[in-house]
Amino acid sequence: AVVETYGGTGAAFAVATAGTSRPGTSHLYLEDDATWYYITNTPMVRMNMEDYGVSVEENAANIVSVQNFPNPFNESTLVSFNLGTASDVVIEITDLAGKVVENKNLGGFVSGTHTFEISADNLNSGVYFYTLVSGNSRVTNKMVVKK
Repeated sequence: AVVETYGGTGAAFAVATAGTSRPGTSHLYLEDDATWYYITNTPMVRMNMEDYGVSVEENAANIVSVQNFPNPFNESTLVSFNLGTASDVVIEITDLAGKVVENKNLGGFVSGTHTFEISADNLNSGVYFYTLVSGNSRVTNKMVVKK
């Protein structure tokens, strides 16, 4: 991860520690002497985003809720989702390694609650993640296929 300050009158971020790190896993870069140092504490970064024009109103999630039932499933599962405004919806299914196993445009939906079915025909037993995309909103949930 790269952490950088953007100036201004207030602190854009603060670095603290959050417990002890496993040996060789945490490093700290000091710009003063352009050197990386091994540290034994886990770095924690807290960012203050309110001075950068981000607000709930500007970034309101269009996808209000998503869930599938049954979960785990062996043949198919129904995904129920609620949209705040009308928009196109895309579903992306990935395996645990992050490989996309299915990507499908579901088409346009009006605001409100909707359902669609995910079939296990082309899925092996295991854990998968499905991501629903609507406009700038993305919601990811876990599903388990047991055959």
